Amino acid sequence: MVTMEDSYGKRRRGNPWICFGFVVCLLIVVVVMSTPVIMKSRTKSDVTTTMNNAKQIFYLMIEFDAEFGDFPSDSTAVDELAGCTGEFSNDYFAQFFAAGYTKSEEIFYAKGGSGIRKRPDNIITPRSELLSAGECGFAYIKNLSTENHAETPLLLAPMYGNGFKFNTDAYDGKGVVLQIDGAVKQLKLDELGNPLRKDGTGLFDAGKKSPWGEKGFDAANLCYAEGTYHFTPTLRGIFSLSDVFLGVIAVGFVSLMIWLIARPRTRVEKEPSISQA
Repeated sequence: MVTMEDSYGKRRRGNPWICFGFVVCLLIVVVVMSTPVIMKSRTKSDVTTTMNNAKQIFYLMIEFDAEFGDFPSDSTAVDELAGCTGEFSNDYFAQFFAAGYTKSEEIFYAKGGSGIRKRPDNIITPRSELLSAGECGFAYIKNLSTENHAETPLLLAPMYGNGFKFNTDAYDGKGVVLQIDGAVKQLKLDELGNPLRKDGTGLFDAGKKSPWGEKGFDAANLCYAEGTYHFTPTLRGIFSLSDVFLGVIAVGFVSLMIWLIARPRTRVEKEPSISQA
């Protein structure tokens, strides 16, 4: 007996576009659910890199202080270091290169410390290419030396150029601070981006227990990294346009592969035999 399926010979089952749409929706759900984990992992990596870089700069600071009696400042910018001063931390860090302590720009990078997305390229000549905007992410407090209070902040990240505030998005509500004693700490930031010590006082507050003393901190000594920017707190601010673009391509590619594998296939039945007819 010939069935209806046999009489048609071919039969298509399911709607491929519905299957494709279901797979895409499923992948979107997976991506959305995994995003917090990915962001946390990337943030931890960024913080680790910044802390390691701060420690490397500290070693340069100690060598520099031993030779010049101070950390890079206006007073040390003489002879071969002349001209390595200015508005930004980049200008003072240039003294390390002029004095021959380093030829690498990479240790001066700190994500979120500059609004310009540029990684160090280690091009240090001419002078205009040395630690250009975006290649340095640390704010710097000048006019200090090893004779200052051990807990005095020296490097800070990621500051964006608005008073003493830090970017709250870059390191998951934390700020990285290098002290004169070489300790690199993560300080909690309040909702406005102000760094807080463990006792709840502000990093730049004056007081008897503060490294700034009763007079307080002199804001004229604070040098931001070149590339200051306007910051508006968001849910997260660590994904770049290239990350989004690559993510879309990846989702589309995987969706296509799954559809090609799982799509309904045409089934060809054998012709009914004479005995069946």
